[in-house]
Amino acid sequence: MLPPPPSPRQPSQRAIFLLFAAELLLTLLYQLPGTMDFQKFGFYDEGAWLRLDQLLAAGRVPTVDLGYSYGMLPLILSHAWFTIFGRTPWAYLAFLTICNLLAAGGIAAILRAAGISWRRLGAACVLLPLAIMPNNYSLMHPLEMLLIIWALAHQARGRYGAALAFAVMAVFTKPSMPYVLGLLLLILGFLYQSSNHRTQGLPSQGLRDRLQKAWPILIPPTLTALALVALSILAVGLRPAFANIFPLTGGRSYRLMNFGIFHAGREFWLHGGSPTEIVRHYLCTPATFWILASLLLWTLGIRALIRLGHRHPAETSPPPAARPCDPLLLTLALLHGAFVFVFYAWSGSWTYYSYLLVIGLLVGLRGHRQTIMLRVLLVIALLGLSERYADAFGRWWGMSRAPDTGGLFFYNDGRAEVNGVRALACEYHGLYLVNGALPMLWPEAQTPPVWFLSPGIPTATEIALVQEQMNQAGAIILDKDYDQTQEAWFWPEFAQQRKPFELRTWKIFIWTFKEKPLYESPHVLVLKRHD
Repeated sequence: MLPPPPSPRQPSQRAIFLLFAAELLLTLLYQLPGTMDFQKFGFYDEGAWLRLDQLLAAGRVPTVDLGYSYGMLPLILSHAWFTIFGRTPWAYLAFLTICNLLAAGGIAAILRAAGISWRRLGAACVLLPLAIMPNNYSLMHPLEMLLIIWALAHQARGRYGAALAFAVMAVFTKPSMPYVLGLLLLILGFLYQSSNHRTQGLPSQGLRDRLQKAWPILIPPTLTALALVALSILAVGLRPAFANIFPLTGGRSYRLMNFGIFHAGREFWLHGGSPTEIVRHYLCTPATFWILASLLLWTLGIRALIRLGHRHPAETSPPPAARPCDPLLLTLALLHGAFVFVFYAWSGSWTYYSYLLVIGLLVGLRGHRQTIMLRVLLVIALLGLSERYADAFGRWWGMSRAPDTGGLFFYNDGRAEVNGVRALACEYHGLYLVNGALPMLWPEAQTPPVWFLSPGIPTATEIALVQEQMNQAGAIILDKDYDQTQEAWFWPEFAQQRKPFELRTWKIFIWTFKEKPLYESPHVLVLKRHD
C-alpha cells in the first residue's frame, strides 16, 4: 500500500524521520555518560563485541576455534567498520547510532503508511525512547532491529518480496526471531496475493498460475540469501558460514543459563523485594508499561486476525493489504508472543524487541476509546522513564572522563578503588576473569581470550586456553556484580584451577580462622594464589 499524499493533518515521512532523528541524538547526548561507561566496555557485553572483532582480526575462526552464537552478517559488517574507523568504543557508538537512525527511518515509513496524524506523532515521540535505546549490548542487536523494522515497513506497503529480503538479512544477523518473521511474511504474502486476485474479479488460479504469481515474492529473498551465503563463505569460510544458520549454540547457552520469561527473566515482570522497592520498580521503570502494552498488543492482534478471517471471496470490501494495520498488527502480536514465550532471556532482555510494542500501539490504537487508552499508556511510559533519566542526570554530575579509563566515563568516587585493583593485578600477575575489552583500555590487563564467558559459548580450545591462563596467574580478579549462577569462576571446567585460590579455613582448638582475600569491596574480589 502506497502512503497517502501529504496533508496538513498528516506529516510526511521525511518530517517524521527528522523529528525522530533529532530526538534520538538529543537522547544520546543526555545519556552519553551511561552509554560510554568504562565498565560497560571494560567488563561487559559492549566491550565483548570489540574483543570479538580483535580475535577475528587475529585469525580466530568463528564457530571453529572461537565460540560465537549469532549470525555472520553483524560480524562481517562491524569488522569492516572497525577496519575503516578503528576498533574503539567511539566507533562502536557510531555504528550503533547509525543503526538506530536507520531503524527510526523504518518506523517513520510504517507510521506514514498508516496515515499517522500530527497528534499521534507526538505520542510516538513520547514512546520512541522505549523503542530505540542509545546504548545496546552488542552491534548485533541494533542491526537486527533495523532489518526487522524495515521488513515490517515494506509489509505495511504490501511489498512482501522486499519484506522477506529484509527478513533473510535478519536471519543472517540473529537466527531466531527472523525465522518467525519470515514464516509470517510468507503466509501473509500469499494471502495478500490471492486476496488481490479475488478483488479484481479474476477466475480462480491453478497451481501453475499461483507459482508464477509467487515469483515476485520469492525472488528477492532467494537472491538475498544466495548473496549473503557467498559473502559469508568469502569472509569466514565454508563451515562458519553455515554453522549458525540455526540457533543451536545460542539455544544451548540459553538452557544452561536458565533463561526464559518464567525463569531468569521473571524478575522484570514479577519483581521481589521490600514494598518500597516493588512500588518503585513498577512505577519508575518500564515494567508496568511493558506488561500492559503486551496484553493490549495481543488483544489488537486477535481482533486483527478475526477481521482478516471473516473476509469472504465474494465480499467487495478492500483486501487486507489495502488496510495495512490488520496484517501488520497480526505480525507484531505474533512476533511479540514468540519473543515473550520462546526467546525471552534475562530480566533486562525486554529491551530486545520493545519496538514491536511501540509500533503496535501507535498503529493499532484507533478510535476515541482506544485513544484514551493510549494517553493513559503515555503517562505510564513517562513515569517508567523517570528512573532512567534521573540516572542519566546523576551521571553527568558524578562521572568524568580521564586517561586511566581510556577516555570513557567513570564515577569519580570509584576511581581510586579501580586504580588500586589495577595496581594489585600488575603486582601479582592477575587475571581478570571477566568479559569485555579491558586490555584495549589497560594494555597490561589480562583477560580470557574468548568472545564471551557464558555457559555453552566457549569452545573446548578456548576452555583449555583459559585453564592455562588460570594456572599461570598469581591472582584472580572477579566482578561481584556478575550473575553468580553463571559466573565462569564456578564452572566445573575450572574446578582444578580454582583450588589454589580458594580461601582456606583453619581450626585451632575452639577457634576458627578464615583466610581473607587479597582485596574485597562491594563490587570487586581479588583472590591471591596460595603459593
